[in-house]
Amino acid sequence: MNQVTYVLIVVSLALCHSAQAAPRQCTIGDFAYGGSEILVSGMHNSKNSWEECQVSCQAITACTNWSWFSPDVDGTSQSYCTLHFSGSQGLPLPGVISGPRTC
Repeated sequence: MNQVTYVLIVVSLALCHSAQAAPRQCTIGDFAYGGSEILVSGMHNSKNSWEECQVSCQAITACTNWSWFSPDVDGTSQSYCTLHFSGSQGLPLPGVISGPRTC
């Protein structure tokens, strides 16, 4: 393997790694969006992780922001997601992770 090929492989791997880490940099910890909620069937949009919540938001055209509630945030043992069509309002809330549709 020549030196140029080796450098290209290393640079490609570095770019892939930074692209995978990017979503974590755009989330907001201990914050929940409020109002402008997109209704989903059932009481909550059950999701096991904030990553699943973001994917759920991406599946709905009007969704701009989301908040993922870890288990026991509101007294339930279920983790769930709220989807929003506006992200202008919110409040500090421990155990919640929020973010944009994409980042």
